[in-house]
Amino acid sequence: MEKLNKNWSLDIQKLTLQKLDVMSCVKNYKDPFHGCVSVLDHGKVVISNVVVKNYFPLPGDKVLAEYESVEDMIKDGWVID
Repeated sequence: MEKLNKNWSLDIQKLTLQKLDVMSCVKNYKDPFHGCVSVLDHGKVVISNVVVKNYFPLPGDKVLAEYESVEDMIKDGWVID
């Protein structure tokens, strides 16, 4: 596999491709944002803000980013946290 984003290690990019699921927490290198994956359906990824309820991070109602694939998400700087 070649790196999809030069700012993250190949290992974290591989981990993201293998483990990303709904409710996964993700972070972006270029913004101070953390997010939660609220939709992961047929490759489509929606990242929402994080809301903490009972000490547990959950997706909120504000959409931070949407992508057609996990690869596109990684290229834009998001990886699993």
